[in-house]
Amino acid sequence: MFLMLFLIVSAFQCRDDAEIVPEMSDENKLKNLEAEISALITDKVCGTERRCGVIGFGDKPCGGPLKYLVYSLNEANEKILVDKVSTYNALQKAINIKNGFVSDCALALKPKVECVAGECKIVP
Repeated sequence: MFLMLFLIVSAFQCRDDAEIVPEMSDENKLKNLEAEISALITDKVCGTERRCGVIGFGDKPCGGPLKYLVYSLNEANEKILVDKVSTYNALQKAINIKNGFVSDCALALKPKVECVAGECKIVP
């Protein structure tokens, strides 16, 4: 009798395995975001419509960015870049805190960038 009741109840349980999605690890989230960010800034061409910029990337446990990225984007794409980098930096900071990571306290200096011969470059 118990077996029969178990089989009936099991037959009516609704379960969609397709909806079960394993959560991505924080490290994989960082890798994916970094790939998206790199794809946004690959093209360094600049001119009247596109301008050069620099943005702090990453979060050192001691404070400040790990490095600076040089980019050439129009205004609309710059907003996407800033949002993605902000998300990346916040996630990396949370990982640093969660894991008690430490680093040297050397500051990454913000470089000066200009459009040189149609390409965004770091200048002295």
